[in-house]
Amino acid sequence: YKKDDLKKVHVAISGVGKVGGKLAKLLSKADAEITVASINMELIKELKKEINFTEVAPERLFGTTCDIIAPCALD
Repeated sequence: YKKDDLKKVHVAISGVGKVGGKLAKLLSKADAEITVASINMELIKELKKEINFTEVAPERLFGTTCDIIAPCALD
């Protein structure tokens, strides 16, 4: 993309546990656009308290139009 930062890069994250949650927070600080999916709604609720993101159902994440997909879920 010939960029030195992640500003406005759209990243779709599957799973927001230890790895995906931390990644989402780091991307938020970098001003990236974030879409997440998780089967664990409690993790989604906790993450929403800290950062802004778009949420989609897990079965729809890989159809999301984005720049990068980060598969951070166990299954």
